[in-house]
Amino acid sequence: MDEKVVLVGSRLARSLHRSDRSQAEVAQEIGVTEPTLSRWKSKETSVRRSQAEALAAALGCSLKDVARDALLRILVPHHVAALPL
Repeated sequence: MDEKVVLVGSRLARSLHRSDRSQAEVAQEIGVTEPTLSRWKSKETSVRRSQAEALAAALGCSLKDVARDALLRILVPHHVAALPL
């Protein structure tokens, strides 16, 4: 099963800007629609890890550049990760 990671919209927007590629180009390359990529860019969104990795590759950055604590989100359930330390 493909794990989920949380994309951080502001990080995604910054990485997209740095890539000098259009949102439409990136969306087409990774196999999603431009409105889907736009939604990802506007907020925190849970997506399949394979989509997040494809997105990072298309933008020429790492998964950590677009996702929030990717490894923590995969290894620890959301309700546990949200608890204060």
